[in-house]
Amino acid sequence: MALLRRNRLGGDTRPVRLPHDRGRVVEGGVKVRVFVPEHVDGVYLHIHSGGWVFGSADGQDERLQRLAEQARLAVVSVEYRLAPEHPFPAGPDDCEAAA
Repeated sequence: MALLRRNRLGGDTRPVRLPHDRGRVVEGGVKVRVFVPEHVDGVYLHIHSGGWVFGSADGQDERLQRLAEQARLAVVSVEYRLAPEHPFPAGPDDCEAAA
C-alpha cells in the first residue's frame, strides 16, 4: 500500500522522494538529510515543523533541494525523534546535537 498524504488542495499525493540517498548520521546517532549545491556560501539548519510529534524531514526534500541550489546553501534537515515514542526532550535534544 502506497503512503499518501494530504496536499494543500485537499487531494492525496505521494511524498516527493529525491533519487539520491541524502541520509547521514551525526554525533549522538542523530539522523540528518543533507542537500549540498555545487557552490556553497553557508549552511542552513532545517528543523521541520510538527511540534516534535508530527511531520517528517523527508517530506520537504524537493523544497530543500531548491533552497540549497538557489540560495547556495548547504541544507541540513534534522530527522529528530518524535513523541510519543520518544518523549520530550528527545526531539529538541536531537536538534541541538545536529546543530
